[in-house]
Amino acid sequence: MKKDRIFKKTKRLFALFTCFLMIVTNCMVSFAADTIKASNTPVEDYGILTSVKITTDSEGKNEVVNGQKVHIYGSVYVNYTWKLNGHTSGDIVTFDLPDSLSAGSKAISFYLYAPDGVTKVGLVEVPKDSNHATVTFLDDPDKDGDYLKDHTGITGTMQFAAVWKSGIETGKKEITFVYDTTSKSYNIDIYNDQGDDAPILENINKWGFYYNDDGNKYVSWEVDINSALKSNVDFSKGTFTEQLGPGQKLIEDSIKIVRRYWDSSSSSYKFERLRMDGKDYPAFTQYIKSFTMTRDANNNATGFYIEFVDGPINGEFMFGFDSVTLDGVKLGPTEYTNYAKFTKNDSEVYEVNVNSIDRSGRGDAVGYMTNVKLKKIDEANHSALAGAEFKLVKGTTEDGEIVRDHLITDTNGEIKINSLSEGTYSLVETKAPIGYKLDTTPQTFEIDYNKADSNRNLYIDLFMTNALLDNSIQITKNYEESDEKLEEEDLAEFTIFREDGTVVGKMNRTGNVYTYKNIVAGSYYIEETKVPATYVKAEKLYFIVNPDRSIQITYAGTSATNVTQGSQYDVSAIIENKIHRGRITLVKHEFKNRDKELQGAIFKLQKKELGTYVDVEGKTNLITDKNGKIVVEDLLPGEYQFIETKAPEGYLLDKTPIVFQIGPNSYEVVTYKSNRKKLVPKVKGSKELNPNIKETKTTKTTSQLKAATTGNKVTAPKTMDNVNTSVWIVLFVFSSGCLCLLRKKKKI
Repeated sequence: MKKDRIFKKTKRLFALFTCFLMIVTNCMVSFAADTIKASNTPVEDYGILTSVKITTDSEGKNEVVNGQKVHIYGSVYVNYTWKLNGHTSGDIVTFDLPDSLSAGSKAISFYLYAPDGVTKVGLVEVPKDSNHATVTFLDDPDKDGDYLKDHTGITGTMQFAAVWKSGIETGKKEITFVYDTTSKSYNIDIYNDQGDDAPILENINKWGFYYNDDGNKYVSWEVDINSALKSNVDFSKGTFTEQLGPGQKLIEDSIKIVRRYWDSSSSSYKFERLRMDGKDYPAFTQYIKSFTMTRDANNNATGFYIEFVDGPINGEFMFGFDSVTLDGVKLGPTEYTNYAKFTKNDSEVYEVNVNSIDRSGRGDAVGYMTNVKLKKIDEANHSALAGAEFKLVKGTTEDGEIVRDHLITDTNGEIKINSLSEGTYSLVETKAPIGYKLDTTPQTFEIDYNKADSNRNLYIDLFMTNALLDNSIQITKNYEESDEKLEEEDLAEFTIFREDGTVVGKMNRTGNVYTYKNIVAGSYYIEETKVPATYVKAEKLYFIVNPDRSIQITYAGTSATNVTQGSQYDVSAIIENKIHRGRITLVKHEFKNRDKELQGAIFKLQKKELGTYVDVEGKTNLITDKNGKIVVEDLLPGEYQFIETKAPEGYLLDKTPIVFQIGPNSYEVVTYKSNRKKLVPKVKGSKELNPNIKETKTTKTTSQLKAATTGNKVTAPKTMDNVNTSVWIVLFVFSSGCLCLLRKKKKI
């Protein structure tokens, strides 16, 4: 019993321990999953960018044109449009600006805002001196649920005020921007005027940009004096005045002064540091006599004043410094002012007053986006059509401003267009699917959130049909001339078959022309399925229909002529119907003896025309050969007869016509004709008078018989050898009958 209790307790403890392990394991798995979700890996994705342009102004209006000159120290504004590309909170994507551009000496950082202008949906960052941008998508903690997941169509703009990368050479450059699945290039002439011919503007240049850092807004300013390095610019006894505009405080430790000059010994530019990070370098006193800070009533530094030494000084002097903006003194959305003046020899004065630019960048959105789906189908059977190409334009006409181009239907016949803002759009077909007619009728639709809130972030479904391109194959039937006129019901019929013998359909006939239209892609042949009586069946005509609906004849045979390609979609041919000609074979043989063919019989051939037999030209002297045959070929259908004009030697002439028919049921005719031997009179010493009685060795000729009857006494035969026995029998029977009748009358 005690052992049983111990066993049961052990069993319970083991079960509890197993449950504990399962709970701990689940917690660890959940924690690991949360950890993985929270540490998303950056992924390069140009798909969030939908368009790009570079401008010379922050408002994005003055786009740079090919060949335009841009100063090497100037800024260009990179203006992207962006969209959510299926992203959710925590996703990190990256893309690069062109290698020739960078953020400059200060990092760029700004938010992407949702259409309400308040909700932050993304953070854009570009490190200083870099062109590599990172976008981290956010989920606003003040909003319920996953804001990005519920608003998949958000789109907007992002702008970078970029500078040319340090060390870039002047001259013509091709600047290429990659976005979405394409790219766009600008040809820009980067210049930096140097030497005595440079414009006077190069005596003093100034620019500034502001940026955000640690929750504060700063402005970075730079001033160049004699950036053209004119040899006649002498700084001796010159002065330089720098004065910030309102709302700023100069950061004293940020002031840096550098001199650039041309070193003829090394044929290169050299740089001298005069002041950097609040520290003066030895060269400072070599060129600058005095340096004085200017301050406001609150002792805030607002500028400085410099006096150059009396000795000759040349080269370029570059000044750089930062200011921090003061709360409540922001002059408009992007601008702060700065004034600079350079005085030379107490007489020449050059001054400039500039506004800062926003180099921190900015991003915004234009509204909830709607997604549109177009399905392209066959007009007749509604099957999906791939390969149709469209452009999306604003407005209701095909020549509206292009929003998207080269949109191609997929294998499901669909085009999906994401992230469209409010407005009126039209989809215009620019290229039809293979084998179909182009339909440029604009497919217009409207997105208006005030009218239909339900179409936010949903698909608008559009359908469009295409009709097949017309194609046709045509046959013209020519009949060889004949005495027999064909009636309508006797004319030929043609049928189209697939390569495997499946019937497609009978060709339509108009007169002697046969046509079949709108044939789908495949391999076919045309067969004459009804042949007029007395005519030869035409050969099959083979052809193919390509996927684009064009037709090509692959084999026409000898029956077809004048095969022409009216266009790639219309083909015609002429098919000649030859009359079916026949052949007659006449076999001449001895009477009751077909094994004995008779050579030398002469015949003429006649054809019945209009009820009368007339001689066939060239066929009036036909002679049987050694085999007793006459063969006549190439006879047109009709009724014919042979007439014997000369018997074989030793045989009786037989003028009985031998009538035969060529066509429509028989074109190979064989006929037999026999001849009897001539009767030969019997003379003394001759055994027979009939050629059908076996001859003896002493048979005489006809001339010998005549001589015997005229000049000599004829010996009567002992028997009736010289008269046919059957004749004598008939006479005997007839005489006996007459005698019987006479006797009967006498008794009466």
